[in-house]
Amino acid sequence: MQSIVVSTVNIGQGNKQGRAVVVIVDDLGNTVAWALVNGTFTGNYNESGSDTTDGTGTATITTRGTAKGKINFEFCVDSVTAALPYVPSSVTCASF
Repeated sequence: MQSIVVSTVNIGQGNKQGRAVVVIVDDLGNTVAWALVNGTFTGNYNESGSDTTDGTGTATITTRGTAKGKINFEFCVDSVTAALPYVPSSVTCASF
């Protein structure tokens, strides 16, 4: 895994969803397409989600739930299913 970037998405009337953008790379630094990324949001959002990486190795996971006001949450990658085995790097969680 190369990176996790977390943010919020304004969906109107002060409601925000959490979003995690995860980039998956192999041991040579090449992006990995069609990898299934599973992760968990905690904090203002307490739910799991998943997405499959696109051709750039990017998966975008957005919460179904919403929150208002000051938002604090963490997203952690729980697993990655791809052609090669997933070996967690030092970057497995990110906070907002």
